[in-house]
Amino acid sequence: MYKRKPLFVVIPRYGAGVGGVTSHVETLIEMLKGRGNEVAYWFPPQPGLVDKVGLVLSAGFNLSKARRGSIKQKQRRIKSWLDQLVIPRNYRAIIHTHDVSAAKAALEYGRLPIIHTVHGPGSREILMDFGDAKTADFIRQIETEVYQKVNGLIAVDQGQASILEEDFGVQKNRIRVIHNAVNSSEVVRKATALKNHTLVREMVSEQAAGKRIIFIPRRLVEKNGVHYAIRSLLLLPESYVFWISGDGPFAEPIRDFSVKNGIQQRVRMLGAQPNEIVLALMHQANIVLVPSIPVHGVVEATSIAALEAMALGKPLVATRIGGLAEMIQDRITGLLYEPGSLGELVGALLALEDEAFAIQVGSNAQKYVRESWSLNRWGDTILEQYMAVLASAV
Repeated sequence: MYKRKPLFVVIPRYGAGVGGVTSHVETLIEMLKGRGNEVAYWFPPQPGLVDKVGLVLSAGFNLSKARRGSIKQKQRRIKSWLDQLVIPRNYRAIIHTHDVSAAKAALEYGRLPIIHTVHGPGSREILMDFGDAKTADFIRQIETEVYQKVNGLIAVDQGQASILEEDFGVQKNRIRVIHNAVNSSEVVRKATALKNHTLVREMVSEQAAGKRIIFIPRRLVEKNGVHYAIRSLLLLPESYVFWISGDGPFAEPIRDFSVKNGIQQRVRMLGAQPNEIVLALMHQANIVLVPSIPVHGVVEATSIAALEAMALGKPLVATRIGGLAEMIQDRITGLLYEPGSLGELVGALLALEDEAFAIQVGSNAQKYVRESWSLNRWGDTILEQYMAVLASAV
């Protein structure tokens, strides 16, 4: 436990206020405040329709140029917010960023040491989501500058650390691998608080009618593999139903596939849902599925959704890639299958029909997360890294 004077931690965010990175940041803020530190946290507002139209018009209807314009606009807003910050006297202050565009703005601000957490390669994700090579190159230039200039780097798994070393030439001794964490008791509290929510009651009714609910808390983009996992329903008993919480460009292809193959009644698409509702549904479901696949060099990191499922004691099925393979012990704390293998996925889901086995896997997972991915241990390590950066920046 740290007895030094409290910290003032500045956390500017660039991205949308949903998803795993947001959950990670919220957990970070909770940990820091719980230890008596001050936190300044800000999201730049997401552009409205008028703003988006203005960006497209100013870019001459060039969507790639408009994307780059949007990135620059948000960076300016983050820099403006940083310029207006008032740092309390007698505090040691540090900036902790979680996306490279915010880190770029922090570098331009230039008044505080910066520690940056790498959750995934943004340039590769732009290629995956939009096939936009020019914007991907633009972001890669930002990544290269950020990774070389910030005072400290955290990678959320070994895979992200390897990308820093191999793709960006970052020296190994500048990278600290610190896995994600969850507050297990808070996850359980949130999940049980909404046990009477309408969607939860509907899930209970389906289960009472003999349905087996596989819950997929995934944004519908290519790397998350939901569009491929949906094919397993053709090989599973009629009682299996996929509930999908998430939205994205692959929503329509999933709907089209479901209708074409006559399984639309077995696919419940909920769209993006608040974290509390996701946790409540996860808690009620029979199995949680994280079917990520590697795409354009983007590989799943230590998934917050997977950790939350484990913290709830739910049997988890996931692909054997990236951070998922680092955090799940096959057939002990979850079931792993090779990405792209529908046979292995079906086999894993069917294996969990053994109720005693499913309960044991869930119990093992819950214990494992509490002991090895706990908020306290994670918080100690994060603060230790802050201290190292602050000491080196003096």
